[in-house]
Parts: sequence; structure tokens; C-alpha cells
Amino acid sequence: MTYIWTIFALLICGMLELMFGVSGYNVPLLLLGMFYFGAFRHWRFALLAGLFIGCAVEMSYGRAVPLCLLIMPLLTLLSKFWRWLGGTVGMLRQCVPGMFVGLIGGVAGVMLKNRMTGSYEGGWRLVLMSAAAGFVLFPLMCGIFDMVAGWMALNRYTRLSSGHRDDWLWQEEEYDIDEDFID
Repeated sequence: MTYIWTIFALLICGMLELMFGVSGYNVPLLLLGMFYFGAFRHWRFALLAGLFIGCAVEMSYGRAVPLCLLIMPLLTLLSKFWRWLGGTVGMLRQCVPGMFVGLIGGVAGVMLKNRMTGSYEGGWRLVLMSAAAGFVLFPLMCGIFDMVAGWMALNRYTRLSSGHRDDWLWQEEEYDIDEDFID
């Protein structure tokens, strides 16, 4: 069920990103979705699905260079780091990674725009709008995705534990758990 939820949520993010992109707005919804699902244990599957959907979105835009192949693995690493810091608890704490994901998406959009048109005209507006969209939309996305995941009895982003080991949890015995993160 987790894999179906991941594919469905990333497809919705990709479809909404295309709808906003056709209207002229650079909203990095697929990148935000990839950051969200990159923090879970099944990050490899989410990365594969995100790369496939990201390449489809970039082909729909007619881009010659699929930057999602570089950006999405980077976002997966950043989401693992954010989880390790314990930053998944609390909806207001999600504004910071949303802004950084938006900045990454905006800079990638400016690089693609420069490659296609040869100018950086309006590039700073694109980066600022993308960062502002990530700042506002990522906490909203976390709330909606966590609500739906709760209905389906799946792991929720805001309930993931950090990667720091607690003294009471880590002992010399073998545990049948993921050693990096404990859900």
C-alpha cells in the first residue's frame, strides 16, 4: 500500500506542477513531494518513481536537459539529513526545507531558461517565487499527505523519529530495525 500511495501522490504532484507551469508559475510540487517521500525507509522506490515522473514532466515541457536526474537524488540526501536532525516534527518547521527545495527548483529553472533563451532576464523573480511557493506549500503538503497517510494507516512524515540514537534504545543487542532511522 505504501508503494501505491507514493506513486499516486507523486503523480498528483507532477500533474499539478504541469498545470501551474502551463499557466506560467514555477511551483516545484514534484520536488517538494520527492523531499517528503525521501525521508521514509522506502526512499529508493520513491526516488525511482520520482525520477520517472520528473523526466515525464520535463519532457512535457520540452526540455532538452532533464535536471531532475541531478536534483532528485540531492533532495533525497537532504531529506535524510533533515530527518537526522529531527526536523520532521511540527508543521511550522517545514517552512525552512520547503524554502530550500524551492530555491533549488528556482535555480534549476533559471539555468534551464538561460540554456533555452540565452538570458537571465527575470531570473531572480523566478527563484524568489519558487522559494516562496516552497515556503508556503511544503507545510500544507505535509499536512495533507500526513492526513491521507493516517487514514490509510501508513507512516506519517511528522511522526518520523530522528536518526540520533537514544540511550535507552541503543544497547549492545541486535535489533531487527533499520539502524539509520527508527520509525
